[in-house]
Amino acid sequence: WENHGLGIVQAVGDELVWTYTASHLGYWIAAPHPSSKDYLGHASSMDFISYHTYLLMGILGGTLVIVIGFLSLLLCHCGGSYRKP
Repeated sequence: WENHGLGIVQAVGDELVWTYTASHLGYWIAAPHPSSKDYLGHASSMDFISYHTYLLMGILGGTLVIVIGFLSLLLCHCGGSYRKP
């Protein structure tokens, strides 16, 4: 499949970047384009958090509900065994 596309090697800063265009493969990405922001650094993590805010809040809220429910059941169960008749 390498002979059916167009590959270009460019210098970006101190690194070489290979951009390969293969229109017959459809829309997919093997790796993100290098940007001026830090790779896997603060900027990319903030982009992830801002894009997935509702999902992350749902996961955090669900985890909190499960933990509170478990602790309340544990408190009710263990608290009942120490009562005097």
